[in-house]
Amino acid sequence: GCGASVSQLLLSADNSVATMGCNFLASLVLPLLVDPQGCATLPSQYDCRNDQSGLGACREAALEIASGSCLPALESLVRENGRTSRPIELRKTAMETLAATVLAVGEMGKSWANGKYEEGMEKYGAPATLTRAITCLNEEGLIDVALDVLKSSSAQSLGSSNDTPAARIRESGGIVLGSLTSCSAEAILELHSRQVLASLVLAANDPSMTSPSTLRGDAAPRCLGMLEAASSVLTFTWQHNSGASSELLDRLIEALDAGAITYLFRVLTSKMDWDSRDKSSGGMKARSAACQLLCCLFGISLTDETAIGMRRLMDACDADQAQRRVKKGPRNIMEAALTVLQNALTQAHKMLVGGVSRGPHYQAALLDLVESSLLAAGSMCGSSIAPGGGDGTMIKGDAMLAMRADEFESRRKEVCKVACEVVIRGGRNGPALLPTLLVGGFGEGSVTASLRLALAIAQNGSEEQHSKLALSGLLVPVSDLLKASLGRGDLYKFSAALALVRFCGPYVAAGTNGGVQSVRDAIKVATNVLTLPINPSASVEQIETQESLKSECISALESLSKNAALWSAISTDALPSIVAYLHSSCEPGSGGISLPETRSSALRAVLQIVQVPSHAVAAADAGLAEPLGRMLKGNNALRARGQEVDEVMQVLAVEVLHVLVARPESRRLCGLLQGDTLRAVCAAIAYSASEQASFHSDTMANLVVLGLEILHFALGEVEAAAGGDTALVLQSAGAIAFLDAVASEARFIRSLCSTLLLKTDMKIKCHESENESDSMLDVPRLYGAPLLLVKEKCAGFENTHDAAAAVLFASSVFACAIESHKSKAFWEHALLQDLHKIQEVSECLRASSTLCAIYLRLLTEDYVGFVPRSERGRQDYDGLTRPLVRYRLLEAMKTSLDELTTESVLGHTEIDVYMLSLLVHFNVPHICLSVWKDPALLELSYGLIKAMVEADPDEVLHLFVESKEAIMSLFDLLNLDQSTEALIKVSEIQRFLATTLEKLAQSGMLTDAVEKFGVRSSAIAALAAACLSEEEQSADDDEELTSNKLASGLMQTLVELCAVESKDGKKRIELSSFEAVSIAKSLGKKICHMVISRFLERAKLQQYEIEDDEEIMEAPDVSMLCAIAQYESALQVLRSIGGLHAIAQVAGEGEITAVLALQKGCKEDPSLLLEADTYASIVSLFSSEKEHSHWRQDEKSRATVETAAFELLAQLCMASSKGRVSVAGADDFQNALNRGLEIVSNVVPESSKEEDGDTLAEKDVKDDEAPMEPEDEGTEKKEETNEQWQDDKPKPGESLITKVEDPKLLAAAYSFLSAMTPVPSARVALLENGQFISATSALVVDNKDSNLQFAALRAIAKLAPFSSSDGLLTFDS
Repeated sequence: GCGASVSQLLLSADNSVATMGCNFLASLVLPLLVDPQGCATLPSQYDCRNDQSGLGACREAALEIASGSCLPALESLVRENGRTSRPIELRKTAMETLAATVLAVGEMGKSWANGKYEEGMEKYGAPATLTRAITCLNEEGLIDVALDVLKSSSAQSLGSSNDTPAARIRESGGIVLGSLTSCSAEAILELHSRQVLASLVLAANDPSMTSPSTLRGDAAPRCLGMLEAASSVLTFTWQHNSGASSELLDRLIEALDAGAITYLFRVLTSKMDWDSRDKSSGGMKARSAACQLLCCLFGISLTDETAIGMRRLMDACDADQAQRRVKKGPRNIMEAALTVLQNALTQAHKMLVGGVSRGPHYQAALLDLVESSLLAAGSMCGSSIAPGGGDGTMIKGDAMLAMRADEFESRRKEVCKVACEVVIRGGRNGPALLPTLLVGGFGEGSVTASLRLALAIAQNGSEEQHSKLALSGLLVPVSDLLKASLGRGDLYKFSAALALVRFCGPYVAAGTNGGVQSVRDAIKVATNVLTLPINPSASVEQIETQESLKSECISALESLSKNAALWSAISTDALPSIVAYLHSSCEPGSGGISLPETRSSALRAVLQIVQVPSHAVAAADAGLAEPLGRMLKGNNALRARGQEVDEVMQVLAVEVLHVLVARPESRRLCGLLQGDTLRAVCAAIAYSASEQASFHSDTMANLVVLGLEILHFALGEVEAAAGGDTALVLQSAGAIAFLDAVASEARFIRSLCSTLLLKTDMKIKCHESENESDSMLDVPRLYGAPLLLVKEKCAGFENTHDAAAAVLFASSVFACAIESHKSKAFWEHALLQDLHKIQEVSECLRASSTLCAIYLRLLTEDYVGFVPRSERGRQDYDGLTRPLVRYRLLEAMKTSLDELTTESVLGHTEIDVYMLSLLVHFNVPHICLSVWKDPALLELSYGLIKAMVEADPDEVLHLFVESKEAIMSLFDLLNLDQSTEALIKVSEIQRFLATTLEKLAQSGMLTDAVEKFGVRSSAIAALAAACLSEEEQSADDDEELTSNKLASGLMQTLVELCAVESKDGKKRIELSSFEAVSIAKSLGKKICHMVISRFLERAKLQQYEIEDDEEIMEAPDVSMLCAIAQYESALQVLRSIGGLHAIAQVAGEGEITAVLALQKGCKEDPSLLLEADTYASIVSLFSSEKEHSHWRQDEKSRATVETAAFELLAQLCMASSKGRVSVAGADDFQNALNRGLEIVSNVVPESSKEEDGDTLAEKDVKDDEAPMEPEDEGTEKKEETNEQWQDDKPKPGESLITKVEDPKLLAAAYSFLSAMTPVPSARVALLENGQFISATSALVVDNKDSNLQFAALRAIAKLAPFSSSDGLLTFDS
């Protein structure tokens, strides 16, 4: 009742008065610090009102101070920024009083909280004075005071280990924080929000804080309070994680960066006298706090999924070990903690067995140390369960099986090994301590801590540690704990005990410490749990918990089945219950509620048993396949409704079924092709393709692998029943049953199709794209999700996609060969026809066409998923099964193409952009060309090709030359046997292909491809053969022009194929001598016939005055004839088959190549021109009717043609008198002669040639063209000419100027004129042409060109014998 008065003293400005009040309060509570028993851990639910000792009174006083007005007064004395500057001694006394007060309140609160802080005190009914005191401590800002003290006094201590007032103040601040955080979650949250963990560790690590305390009677280090505060903050943070993934990691790194590992090592290895009654308890408390903090560090690092925390922690441990050279004792923090555990257990064992008593405070500190060191060892061994956080937690054995595999796994195993050795025996040869710990021999707290450690060793230790734990007698108390915790409803301890039975039970041996009997008792408990009925009125949570317990019981039974000593108990008690459970859980209309997890565990247990062949046969004979199918069917029904299912259970069911059907002897008993089991497997595989994020990929991958193998086992059974004969297989009952199962699951069929579509990457290239970003079209995703790609062996294939393709192909073959409504349903599902009512039809057609295209391409490529492995199967594949599927796919492609082809407003057909892009992307023409040899596929393949080319030739033509195989197939199809049975005439196919080849050739693609693939010879031979294979046209077709015939198109293709572009941009045919001869031999007669036919057709059209739209000289046969005629050997071939007439016709059109060809042929034998009146065609080149020919319009071309013509005629006339006579008798001879005279006359100057605007040569021409006059008139004319020339001829000594534009043409004209001098009419014309004589004379005198000089002189020499004195040619001229 004097609290108010004392507070007034404390607030006095007079320091002496304040000191008096402070000393009074200190006398009330400081005994709690000075007396070692005052610092001891209090018994559970301690009430100071019932404590009649002096310490009880001190604690009661502490409650009054904490909840009264003295608390803020004491705080004001401690604060340095008060109104009055207080002496440090006064501040020290005040702070120590506060420390003692908070220590008492904290210990009392901890005894009531039971680790649950304020929540626990409220739950267990703590005294109101206690809860009020804790509330006041938090509300009065005591944490601020303590933190300010730590911060300000740290600078004053300067690291000194002396017992200075500043050091005492700082120690007291740590005691305040450590005591308050031991009982108040509010205080912990306040410190946590201020992120003072690193500051606490750094403050505790100060050298001045590591020396023994002179304030506390237990001689604890000064840093104990700070260490306890840091431990409490980190423990609470771990127990009550806010959910932020990085929060715990941040706190961990914060502590490590503050040097926690080095500091904790120093605390754990500090000297301590274990036998001292009073001085040792402080050291044990420090070690307890250090172990608690170490437990948090290792445990939190295990919860970090990034592994950064564990790596930083181990790096800190290694760095700490590296900085010291320890030859004796612990080398690192882990060894130090295990040493503490060993020492604590040794001392506790002595106290327990020897009856040594050093007081309750010593015993309490020792038991706390045992618990803390067990917790630290548990975390270092791999336990991530927070201390005190296991209530309500269920330990699942499967989770423990997922051992943390990281780079520190080996070190964790080593810690498990050492920890196991520490706890299984006390001392070198002492008894095992772990059973004692588990029964509470070292305190109630050690039961949970030792159970946690044992679980960590079981999870992360080796089988050797499992065996040692089992042989230590561990399972005896564990079995009792299993029973007791089941009765109390302690889920954590029951599941933990069951997990220990699961992992250690397989190693118990008969006759050792009652282990076998204990495990048998555990089996009975597990079996009882398994057969417990479900209470329909129970809550969902209760039902789930019960089912989870059943699951763990079955998992434990599965593990125990590995121990032969337990087989009898398992088979007697457990196995019947497991099988009965599976049957009952699948019964339709069953009232029981069964969680999938429980059935999964049951399946795992069965899976272990059926691995033995005899057990598999027995299980199959018992009808296990039926409930497995029902389970799968039930799961499929749930997924069809969009509900969640346990995919693990589904996979386990498939695994068990896979084991049963993998062996022929058990497969026969399963009845796989009867009932709904196979269909359920198909549906399960289909639903595994779902893209929902909740599905576990590994689990689904396993299901896909095993499910596909089950289907392949079923296919194997179908084939085996028919003896492997494909024809029999296709009509067998097994094939029908298999098709019924597959075709009944539309989702499965579409998932197989979707899997095949993955080969396209779900994109195709747009045929009309202009830039890369718009170049791809998405494949409509109407087939759903594909099956998972698992890159491991599946049914003999390299991955699941290949195995799935094999199932799709087998089902497709069955659907093609078997006529039934299921076959129809299969193709409706595969081609999305069943979706036409709910999806856009065009999208369905696009998607199904994409499937057909990739399917056809893979069939062409002999995709591994389609091709049988056996030789016999491969033969049937080539001759039977593949053609069946190809026909159906091509038919579907054709149907889709027709549906997606429309007629535009302009009247031409248009194909859907996507469809056309698809045909181009997959090179469907190549596919069609690869299958045409099968008569059944010829019509379909031709129809597809024709539709594509006609719709958009620019986009698809290049596909015909994409590969060597495509080109050769095109040429082979061009020469299709006329007798081939098909609904379409072969001639129609050939004509279409000829047109296509012509377009390819004109674009240059054919030539490039032929050169690229080196098939030029083959291409020429194929085109030649196709030309020759054209049948003789009927009488009705006689009127068809040559240009419209098939051979003309083929010839155009051949020309384009052999043509190359020259520098001037024009194309010219280039052939080797061998190719020219080959073409001449094979096609020469045909070419010549076509050329002659063209001239005859033109003459016929001209006869009826019909204008010919075609230019003969541009005809491909004409071009080819001229090209091959350039080679002498080929020309001889043409000559032998009567081809000169055709060449002459072409030459007569002014085609220089034809003229040059004749010229080459005449080098050895000019008489060649006499054959077929070839010379007449050459002479006709000078006809006036050809004045408007194209070659005459160009001076250069005209000069070239006329030069060759003159040379040819000169060769013939000089070599043969018959030739001269023939040439002279030709119709156009006079025109040729006049042209020669004109060329020569043009040599003289223009001034000497002009007369009334006409040259003499022109007058001669006009005279020649004038009507014949009487001889007298001719004589007069002659006299006029002579007189005219006599007037114009040069005077003696005067020379004429010559002008030669084309020496070659002039020389050729002279050669022709000289060769014709023996012909009287020609000779007279020359002798009487004064201009000719003048020009010739001028050239004789002019020595600029010796060749022309010789030609002129030769002409004069030829004429000289016939000159006369009165003629124009005289000596003077």
